[in-house]
Amino acid sequence: MKIKIEDSVGFLTKIVENKIASTTHLLIEAILDAMIEFKSDYAIINCSDEPDDDADELLAEFGIFENWDDDDNNSYFEFSFTRQVLLKNNEEFYQITVNVVYDQADFIEVDGGGFWSMDYTNIQDWEKEVKTTQAYHIAKQSDSIKYKISLNMT
Repeated sequence: MKIKIEDSVGFLTKIVENKIASTTHLLIEAILDAMIEFKSDYAIINCSDEPDDDADELLAEFGIFENWDDDDNNSYFEFSFTRQVLLKNNEEFYQITVNVVYDQADFIEVDGGGFWSMDYTNIQDWEKEVKTTQAYHIAKQSDSIKYKISLNMT
């Protein structure tokens, strides 16, 4: 299905909510599955088709961050999945991101990291790499504090 970039958060939100409601997966598993489905099943209208642009890629990132919300002075562990899209005739990328926030206490010994899908032969290899991380294994065993879906430009 083809969708407009401005509708992407709404579509991804529905996919995430459906995955959470209809699965026995834990939150982090449901969100990873949702992001892969979103990338596989929803083409962004006007996405660049230049082969060297890396115009539609996935990124998984994790680490301890301070001040997740402007009114919050605490540090949290964050696991995020981003679909980065470059539209034709644009210089900046759009990022559709799901951030999952955890209490940092469970993740003190976890180094931050990140993985671009473009660095792997296919999405399945990227997904396998994400699932092998210590951060992902701990996230599966931890309760999240909150998650947020957003659309931003780089």
